[in-house]
Amino acid sequence: MIVSIWVFFMLGEPSLDHPGTSYVQTTASPWEHEREPEVVEHRCADAFHAKYPGVTVCDSGWCKQSVQVMGE
Repeated sequence: MIVSIWVFFMLGEPSLDHPGTSYVQTTASPWEHEREPEVVEHRCADAFHAKYPGVTVCDSGWCKQSVQVMGE
């Protein structure tokens, strides 16, 4: 079985404390993406800022992915 999900991602600028690109993503069902995208965006933003305090977000957005469920 193939399940479609939406992923909201946030990328941050590298800094002295985090020399690599800061990155956090949160998945959402198609229902959440259509009806409550701002909830997922806030959840992802909260996770990003908790993990990388003070790092500036340079890019964010949605990407649709298809995931195959094993054993189906």
